Amino acid sequence: MLDFIRSTARSLDIDEATARAATAGALKLLQKHTDAGDFLQLTQQLPGARELMDGAPVGGGALSGFMGMAAKLAGGGATSAKLEALSMLGRTGLSLDKARPFFTMLFDHLSKQVDAELLQRLRSQLEDLVSAR
Repeated sequence: MLDFIRSTARSLDIDEATARAATAGALKLLQKHTDAGDFLQLTQQLPGARELMDGAPVGGGALSGFMGMAAKLAGGGATSAKLEALSMLGRTGLSLDKARPFFTMLFDHLSKQVDAELLQRLRSQLEDLVSAR
């Protein structure tokens, strides 16, 4: 996970602490919104994932107007899961304009680290979640 964090920090021009917090937060969202067995397989196939989640708290400061901006960005029919993801990233210090590239980079990394069938199941569960109205 450290290589991913460093690469993400360089690519997105953010500090490593922000990249670490965003990655830990994204993994926690995956844990919350995917099948427990699938998530366990993910952590078994992704070295350092569990330690990252356990050791990197997601920042807690409230951002003024963040939820309003997130709702506008996600559109009127945004699900609570979309807003939760955007809110989590905001708490880590990752700006909204870097959210999509961050998640793209994360799933690219996962595609190199975990079983393709598992990754497809996780993506399917997330698509079902965020497309629900």
